[in-house]
Amino acid sequence: MIIRCLLAAAAALATAVAFAQAPPPAAQGTGVADKAAVCATCHGTNGNSATPQYPVLAQQNARYLYLQLRDFKEGRRHDAEMDPIAASLERDDMLALADFFSKQKATPTGFKADAAKVALGKKKTDEVLCPMCHLGEFAGQNEIPRVAGQQYAYVK
Repeated sequence: MIIRCLLAAAAALATAVAFAQAPPPAAQGTGVADKAAVCATCHGTNGNSATPQYPVLAQQNARYLYLQLRDFKEGRRHDAEMDPIAASLERDDMLALADFFSKQKATPTGFKADAAKVALGKKKTDEVLCPMCHLGEFAGQNEIPRVAGQQYAYVK
């Protein structure tokens, strides 16, 4: 778990350095609703996935979403379903989609957490310093994803 957090932090730092050198301009793309409808096939209406294997995109950080789409497109990240979709996107499309989904309201997934497990999880995450990057309540920041409200099976 600690190694995963350290690897994620290193990757995020490298991405942040690259992103800071040439930050993308604000997206003003057209056809975002059509492209978002393709995303909804797996990620649900407005990015609220009802299927545990797909992450919730609603209310996710725009910067994080853009970087993930870019990484799929450029081959740094792979998924059999995402690779062909990302390959068809232009930079402005990715920026527009990231902006769109970041502005959608996340809806509850319906997962009911066991209070005892929540307490143990909080103790562990505090111990390994997860909130340093993901912030309190796991809201995420910049290129660090919001984990709060994600599908339990996806996070696990």
